[in-house]
Amino acid sequence: NIPTIQAVAEASYTCPGNSVNLRGEFFSSPSGQAVIINGSNSALSIASLATSALFSTGSFTVEGWVNPSSLNAWCRFFDFSNGQASDNVLFTLNDGSNLPSIQRRPGFVVWNGGTPSNSIVSSQELPLNTWTHLAVTYDIASKAAVIYMNGVQVASGITSQALNPNVLRNQSFFGHSPWNEVTNAQFDEIRMWRKALPASIISS
Repeated sequence: NIPTIQAVAEASYTCPGNSVNLRGEFFSSPSGQAVIINGSNSALSIASLATSALFSTGSFTVEGWVNPSSLNAWCRFFDFSNGQASDNVLFTLNDGSNLPSIQRRPGFVVWNGGTPSNSIVSSQELPLNTWTHLAVTYDIASKAAVIYMNGVQVASGITSQALNPNVLRNQSFFGHSPWNEVTNAQFDEIRMWRKALPASIISS
């Protein structure tokens, strides 16, 4: 479980060997405080060593609470990469592939170098102005991704590209992307795991 990001404002969270920089504002949330990503000049950035540790086994889980006030196409929960079309591992709050943006369905994509996989897209819409728990798991052996919303599985599938665990991703963010897709949401209690957690753990 590395690292666990407890949302605070204008502060740095440090875990062994890794630092996480958070920029945002205090706001009410499930844990009592959260970070607001305002859609223009704020984001949560994490050190490349943190994503290297997260992807050290190739399998991972990222989970957290999000409360979006708007959902533009491709706005991010997270995007871990080296820039545009460069080994991106991304989880959108509103997948933009072949879907009207009004549908507001989260999606997961893995890039291998400059080649993207298919999108694994939620069957359920993400509500606005409501705290929702989101989680995505990825198993490198099978290339299987699973998306959960409030502990319930809403998508699963096999990605057409495999995650490369040996890349040092030095542009890694929550609520931001190298393409500057705008995220306007509050984030809280983000956790990262070096394994694909089973449904029984996610649901609890």
